[in-house]
Amino acid sequence: MSSTLRDFHEVVTHSQGSALLTARACECLLATTQRLPCVARTLLECRLIASDDRVDLSQSFLREDGDVLASHLSRLGPGDSRWIPVLQFLKEWCVPGSLLQRAILGVWFEFDLEPERSGSLTLPGLFLHFASVDSGEVTVAQLKDALVYVMCMLGAGESSAAFLRALDNCIENLPPTVAPSYAGLMLSRQPFALRAQFSGFTRDSLRAFLDTLQFQSVPESFSAALDLSDRYFQSFVFCVDLTPEMSARLGIELFPRQYREGMNDSVFLDDLVSKGLCSDAKREGALAWPGRIEPGGNVQNWPEQLLIESLVKPSDEFGLIERQINHFKLVSTPGHSVEAKIYLAANHLWASFSGDNASARDE
Repeated sequence: MSSTLRDFHEVVTHSQGSALLTARACECLLATTQRLPCVARTLLECRLIASDDRVDLSQSFLREDGDVLASHLSRLGPGDSRWIPVLQFLKEWCVPGSLLQRAILGVWFEFDLEPERSGSLTLPGLFLHFASVDSGEVTVAQLKDALVYVMCMLGAGESSAAFLRALDNCIENLPPTVAPSYAGLMLSRQPFALRAQFSGFTRDSLRAFLDTLQFQSVPESFSAALDLSDRYFQSFVFCVDLTPEMSARLGIELFPRQYREGMNDSVFLDDLVSKGLCSDAKREGALAWPGRIEPGGNVQNWPEQLLIESLVKPSDEFGLIERQINHFKLVSTPGHSVEAKIYLAANHLWASFSGDNASARDE
């Protein structure tokens, strides 16, 4: 029997019980991953306050994974009609040379896991990673055509033009140092929303950007989130939902590679704890997450799919799993305090040995 993503996450979460990954959250996670293919590139989204133990799942798929993904999902149960447009999208994305394959490098599935619906595969949000215009594969016009086509296929319908105008308005007013990164189709949310993500913002450039757009609904908590982000990070990713109006719920994604000199995860988490945005126990769970897992030893059930893939690798290469803190997120909503989240990455890597030195590379 072929592996599922559950096989991968049983290894990933082995002996990792903590305030971040409670028994209830792990049970819900494993029930969902049982229904997904063993493509070992994932993020776990955890809330950092003590009272919220929800863990959501994101899984990354590249162009070469499209056939495996579509084939696996088509067997999950044709009775759920909500998945039909998603399967159609994957089918067209797999066509070599098609506009969708040229325009979209990868897709993230984001599942909002709900313990009361444990085991059912809810409709995910789809985050599209578009090809760069500099690659020569696509033009700006073709990227827009691809986005409109996917939105029409997956739920925006006749409103797709309005979403595109709202997105264009954002893009046309971006500072020179800022670029679009992902477009998220929030299929599980009502009303339908297009999440726009822009990388390279600073506190001052984002404030100027919102002023230029004459955006009047900035939550009071957003200024505090901006100041906190600026204290620790050189730049960040700005996230906003278009419905197609610009939502007042705003997000800032903060990546460790953008820390200011002398800053790190430990120092940042300490500040979140001092501000009541993170519990002490979840801080400890976050700092204990990074590390590598190798087959053998206490790991008895290495995923079958990953063992099969290892058979075609050179004799001096072997697979391992790496856990990292991928990024943090601060979310501001009108009438609420800032919400802090952490995204824990778990990826399969290939390690190669040369003499006494070992190095690892992504799949």
